[in-house]
Amino acid sequence: MRLSPMRSESQQQILVLHVDDDPSVTDLTGRFLEREDNRFSVETAISATEGLERIIESSQPPDCVVSDYDMPEMDGIDFLQTVRGEYPNLPFILFTGKGSEEIASDAISAGVTDYLQKQSGTEQYELLTNRIQNAVQTQHQRHRAERTDELMRLTEFAGDTGGFEINVDTGEVLMTDGCRRLVGLADDATLSLKEAIKLYHPDDQPEVRQAVNRAADTGEQTQGSWRLQALDNTDRIVDVTLTPAIPSQISPHPSHSMSEEKTEDETETDITILRGAIHDVTDSHQREQQLTELNRVSKDLLTAETQQEVVDIGVTAARDVLDFQANALHLSVSETGDTQLVPVAQTDELMSLLDEVPTLSVSESIAGRAYQRGEPDIIEDARQHPNAHNPTTNLRGHVYFPLAEHGILIAGSTEKASFDDQDLAVGELLAGALVAALDRLDREQTARRRAKELSLFFEESPLGAVQWDDKCQFKRVNRQAEEILGYSESELRGESWELIVADTDLERVGNAVDSFLNADGGSHIINSNVTKAGETLTCEWHNRVVTDADGTVQSVFSSFEDISARKQRRTELQEYKQELEAQNERLAEFTGIVSHDLRNPLAVAEGHLELAMTQTQDVGNNYTDGDANGNHIIKARHAIERCQRLIEDLLTLARDGDRVDDIEPIRFDTMIEECWETVETTTATLTIADQRSHSDLYIKADKSRLKQLLENLYRNAVEHGGDQVTVSAGIMSDGFYVSDTGPGVPKSAREKIFNAGYSTAENGTGFGLRIVKQVADAHGWEIDVTNDTEQGGARFEFTGVQFVD
Repeated sequence: MRLSPMRSESQQQILVLHVDDDPSVTDLTGRFLEREDNRFSVETAISATEGLERIIESSQPPDCVVSDYDMPEMDGIDFLQTVRGEYPNLPFILFTGKGSEEIASDAISAGVTDYLQKQSGTEQYELLTNRIQNAVQTQHQRHRAERTDELMRLTEFAGDTGGFEINVDTGEVLMTDGCRRLVGLADDATLSLKEAIKLYHPDDQPEVRQAVNRAADTGEQTQGSWRLQALDNTDRIVDVTLTPAIPSQISPHPSHSMSEEKTEDETETDITILRGAIHDVTDSHQREQQLTELNRVSKDLLTAETQQEVVDIGVTAARDVLDFQANALHLSVSETGDTQLVPVAQTDELMSLLDEVPTLSVSESIAGRAYQRGEPDIIEDARQHPNAHNPTTNLRGHVYFPLAEHGILIAGSTEKASFDDQDLAVGELLAGALVAALDRLDREQTARRRAKELSLFFEESPLGAVQWDDKCQFKRVNRQAEEILGYSESELRGESWELIVADTDLERVGNAVDSFLNADGGSHIINSNVTKAGETLTCEWHNRVVTDADGTVQSVFSSFEDISARKQRRTELQEYKQELEAQNERLAEFTGIVSHDLRNPLAVAEGHLELAMTQTQDVGNNYTDGDANGNHIIKARHAIERCQRLIEDLLTLARDGDRVDDIEPIRFDTMIEECWETVETTTATLTIADQRSHSDLYIKADKSRLKQLLENLYRNAVEHGGDQVTVSAGIMSDGFYVSDTGPGVPKSAREKIFNAGYSTAENGTGFGLRIVKQVADAHGWEIDVTNDTEQGGARFEFTGVQFVD
C-alpha cells in the first residue's frame, strides 16, 4: 500500500464558516477568499441558528467562523456568545457593515478573535483573508504548545525524566517538575549548582563537576551516568546530558541577523547557560546487573554435577541476584498416586520465618496448581487464598516459578503484593536456566545408565561383541569374541576386518562393510572367519552403525556367534530329511505292493477256496467252523482271512501313523454304536454307561481316526473275551473309557500290548492296539490300562480329551 505524503502545516486545508443573512454577500465573499488562499474551503449559512447547527452537528468543526452582526432572530454578538459556550478557543471574526465602538466593545467582551468592518472594494477581502490566516495560525500554535507541554509532563512522569538549566556565572539551577521529582525537591524549593552537585555520590561528584566545566569551556555536549542520592533518601542511577546554549538560543532578540557576519571578538562567546536532561536508569541498570549475574549463574549451572548442587545454586541466585530473600526450591516426588513437592533447598531467611518448610501436595496447594499449569504466578496475599497451605502464615505475598516436571521455585514476603511483573520476568530467566540444568543432569544420568547397561551387555553378552571405528578397524572386543577368534583385544585393536575373514569371502564381506559404512544396509551377514590358530569357522554377524546428527558414521557395533556346529547340524538334518524322504518313498512302494501285489493273490485264493467248499459236499455239509481243525480247507480259509486283516492293519499303520486331519465335534454315544455295528461281534454285547447323560455330549476328534480306535478296541475285546463278552463304554470327567468282561491284561503286559505285532490271541494280528495307541497319541490323549474291578476284564481309559457343550 502506498502512503500519501504528509502535508506541512502551510498545505493543510482551512475550513471557514461564513454566516450572513444576505446570500449574495456570502457567495461573493466565499469566491474571493478561496481565490486569495487555495487552502480555504468556505461553507455558508444565512442565519446564526443555521450556523450553530453546522458547527455542532458537523463531524469536523470549522477552523474559523466569519459572521455578520445585524441578522434576524440572533445578532452576531449573541451568536458569538453561544459559540464561546461550546468552543471557547474557536477563532471568531465579526465581519459587519454596521461598525461602532459600542459593537466593537461588546464583541471584545464576548471574546471575539478579530473585528473587521465591511468596506467597498476588493481590498477588504484581502484583509479578511489575512485576518483569518493569522487567527487560525495563532490557534494552531496555541494548541501545539498545549499539547507539547502536556506531552512533556506525561513523558517526564512515565519515563522518569526531567530537564534543568544551569547558569554557570550565577550558579542558579532551574528544574522541570520531572527533575524535581527525581531529586526529591519540593515545588517551592531551589538548589544552587553547588548544592545540586552534592546530591551525587561522593565518589561521583568530581566527575560531575568536571563534566559541567568541560561543557562550559568547550561548548560541546557531555554525558555521564552517576549515582544520585536524592533528598528523599532514595538512591538512583541517572543518565545526564549537558548541552551548552548559544546566545541566539537564549535571547529572543539576537543582536545580529543570520545573514550578518560576526566580528572576530564575537566569534568566541563564553558559555554561561547549560541545558540538561536527566533520566532515571536505576531499574534498567539493576536489570542489566541482574542479567549479568544470571549469565554467570547459568555458567555455574552448566558445570554442576549433582541435582543438589543445581538446586543450591538456584536458591542462592534467587536470594542474591533477584533479591528473593525468603525462597525455597521443591522437587516433585510421586508417592502413592499423589505427586508431592518436597523442599530440597531453602534460604536461612525463609527458615527464620517458618518452623519448617512444608511438603506440598500438587492436588491441594497453590504451588501444586502453578506446577500443574506450568506457568509462573503471583499471589498478592496467601492468607486470603482458598488453597493456602497455611492460612496463618507469616508470608503474605508469593511468586511461583514452575520448573517443568522437575518441581517449583517459590519466593515469599511478609508484605502483601510485594512482587511485580519485573520480578516475574527475571524469575522466569532463572527458572529456565534451572530447567536446562536439571534436564541436562537427567540426560547425563540416562546416558551413564545406558552406557553402563551397554558396557555390561557388551562384556557379559553370550555372543561375541566387537566395536569398530569409522574405518571398520577393531576398537574393542569382549571375552566371548576373544574365545571365538583366539586373539586378545590388544592383538586386534587397530587391525582391519580383513584379518579374520577367509580369502573366499573377502569380496563379499568387503561389499557388506562398504554398504553399512555408507549407512546403506549390510547389517546382517554369514561368512567364513579364520581364527588365530588358522581354523575356519562359519559365523553369523549382526552389525549396528552409530552416526552423528549429520549421518556420518562414528562407529559400528557387531555381535556374532560361531554357527559352525549349527551349520553341521543343519547339514545332518538335511541328510536325515533326505533319508526319511527316501524311506517314505520305499514305504509308499511297500504299501503299494502290499495293497496290490499281496491282496490280489489272497483274494484269488480266497475265491478258489469258496468254490472248493461249495463243490465238496462233505466239506460244505458235514463240517462247521467249529470243526475247522479237522479240515484243511477250513484252516486255509481262516489263514487267508487273517492275512487280509494283517494287511489292513499294516496299511493303517503305514498310511495314517500319528496324523489327524479334521478335528470336529463328535457325538460320543452315536459314534460308540456306529462303530459296534461295523465290527463282527457275533453274540457279544455292547452297553453304554448312563446313556442319557451322554446324549448331548460331544468330544473334539478326527472322526475317521476315532472310528479306527473304537473298532480295534471292540475287535480286541471279542478276540480275547470270546463270543459272549460284554463291552462297556462311557464318559469320565476328563475323557472316556472302553472296558470288557474278558480275561483282562496282566500288569506285566500292559506296556507291551501296544507294541506292533504283540498279541496273545491265536488269530490276532498284533497291530490293533498299536493303532489304538497311534490314534490316541495323534490327538494328544493319554491311555491307562487297568482291569475292571466290577466286571473283570480290561479297561482302557483315555484322558486329556476336549469336550464341547
